[in-house]
Amino acid sequence: MERRSHFIPTPKPDAVLGVLTKRRMILETCRQLGISEQTLARWRKQAVEGMELALADKTERGGRETLEAWAG
Repeated sequence: MERRSHFIPTPKPDAVLGVLTKRRMILETCRQLGISEQTLARWRKQAVEGMELALADKTERGGRETLEAWAG
């Protein structure tokens, strides 16, 4: 049986940035969002991996990057 999340993804960036910048405490954030610490840790890991990719040299990313790619 597959477990589905009923969480709305919008607060993810705010939650992760709040914890990374130490504006919010981990336990407080988890309680407010109704998520586990493990879930928040996974989001944080995903965010850090995304930042590493975004900030990597062009050669590490595998080619040229355009302004449109950054804009999404």
